[in-house]
Amino acid sequence: MKVRANPWSFGGIILFGILLVVGVLTWFAANGPDHTGIQLGVFTFFLLLILGYCLDAASESLELKNGFVTFDTWIRPKKRVNACLMSDVLIVHEGLNQERGIVSIRFRAPGGKETRIQLGPLWRRRDLEAFFAEVETATGECKLVEEVR
Repeated sequence: MKVRANPWSFGGIILFGILLVVGVLTWFAANGPDHTGIQLGVFTFFLLLILGYCLDAASESLELKNGFVTFDTWIRPKKRVNACLMSDVLIVHEGLNQERGIVSIRFRAPGGKETRIQLGPLWRRRDLEAFFAEVETATGECKLVEEVR
């Protein structure tokens, strides 16, 4: 089973709005009557950063294959976790705080070792719930996954 981030999510709409505002500001900096090169450079830099973040967030995917959960994206390195060896999995909705991701998935092994996967803002909750229900079925655990707000 494979599930992907969806640009048509709530986070995707917010991210598109931010991209649109910075794009308009960049256009004003380039075509306004009192623009400077520094303004154009700063807004172009921010526009490219946000565009890169959007493309990376849109490329995120989770795949369950042979008991391994694989997280893949264009920019960040691929992560693989053996779901059969985990004692529990926590899906933490981080909200808008200082964490790198909006949703983090924490895999805990019986020895206490923890593996974290940070997801971007383009994930739909029902897609993640369906995916991890499949993880529970594949590993034979009835309550492996726990959600935390």
